[in-house]
Amino acid sequence: MFRPVPGERSVVLNFLRRPEAEFDAYARPFHDAARELAWRALESRVARELDALPIVVLYRHALELSMKAVVLEGNLRLSLFGEGLSDRKLWALLKGHRLTPLLPAIRRVFMSAGWGWYWEDPAIRTFARVQRVLRDLERVDPHAFTFRYPTNVRGEASVPHHFEFSLRAFVAVVDPLVEAFDTAAFGLSAEYGQIAEALAEQGR
Repeated sequence: MFRPVPGERSVVLNFLRRPEAEFDAYARPFHDAARELAWRALESRVARELDALPIVVLYRHALELSMKAVVLEGNLRLSLFGEGLSDRKLWALLKGHRLTPLLPAIRRVFMSAGWGWYWEDPAIRTFARVQRVLRDLERVDPHAFTFRYPTNVRGEASVPHHFEFSLRAFVAVVDPLVEAFDTAAFGLSAEYGQIAEALAEQGR
């Protein structure tokens, strides 16, 4: 299955030879797919609860990728000034699927760049509010498995009996949060290029 076919359009991955720079690029198609499925589900007149599963999984994965993109792009910027994490510490931080441990590193990146966190949406207007959103998400889905399987590895229910939530409310909070981190990663990448070029011109 995974081979090019003459006359057919091929999918090409890892084309930059710098996969660590592609986290944000990977986040976008997951985000787009989540939005498309969410729109269909929320506009449908037929309620199908299980349609929420891939939507939550895709949004959570897009959020994880975009947050890790901020950490990676920010670490490149910090490294220009000798303040970046070592590869060992960086990849230890990025290991696994937890989201809240990434926030202090993201806050450090913002402080180094002289950025403040402000997003118009009240639910994610400040870092403190973002932290509450991430904690709420991890309370239900700490390791990105809750909405992928009906049980955990011990055979216990992934969620409590009659677990109920508003998909519309979930999307209303997580969608702009993914967009916010995506915007930050893009800005950091652009800043890194400008600073690296300026330092090169100075012979540093």
